[in-house]
Amino acid sequence: GHRAVVDSTGSFTYEELDRKSDKFASWLCTQGVQVNDFVVIKMNRVKEFVLAMLGIQKAGAAYIPIAPEYPQERISYMIEDSKAKMIVDEQVVADALSSNAEETFVSKATNDTLAYMIYTSGSTGLPKGTMIPHRALTNFAHFYRIYTGQNKDSRVIIHTNFAFDASLKDLVPVFTAGGELHVLSEEVRKDLDLVRSYIKDHKITGCNFVTQVAHIITDETICLPMDYMTMGGEKL
Repeated sequence: GHRAVVDSTGSFTYEELDRKSDKFASWLCTQGVQVNDFVVIKMNRVKEFVLAMLGIQKAGAAYIPIAPEYPQERISYMIEDSKAKMIVDEQVVADALSSNAEETFVSKATNDTLAYMIYTSGSTGLPKGTMIPHRALTNFAHFYRIYTGQNKDSRVIIHTNFAFDASLKDLVPVFTAGGELHVLSEEVRKDLDLVRSYIKDHKITGCNFVTQVAHIITDETICLPMDYMTMGGEKL
């Protein structure tokens, strides 16, 4: 089968990702997760993040990404403020997949159910949760796929922190095209020479960076064979 998501330990094909996220969705429902509930994903940079995201959305719920390295005070605030039903990490996903939950699931997501909630940085007070419905995410994903010309041969890296909304540029559109998402490990992500090597070695076709990283990555002496690169944030 065609690979959907790749990380430093392996990959999921589209078929595996669909089946495993179905099982995760059905397990979430056995745990009392309901439509438009919030579920926190607090994970390292692994392919299971995508599985959890899809499973939560299939259950009709919305995910809230929290970076494990956030200060405990911020993490506690977000969990409390959102009244999240559950916190999902790698262990929770592993337990759910080894449970006897149903392996097939009919998605409860609709245009109007929430897809995710992302918290602002809180620079002007307490962080605020911004809720995004599937209608908006779907529109964005299709726009971005067309805008960047992604197709089934596309290989996209995600360099962005999962807890920022910019991560959605990498996390979703590529799947609407049938391409491949490569989750960069923390080790690679922090070393821009390793990022460049990864792009070349894996024939990456596109990515999104914060402006500062984009400037360094596209040093004039270096040619990166990609179809597109988008950037944002800071003083573009």
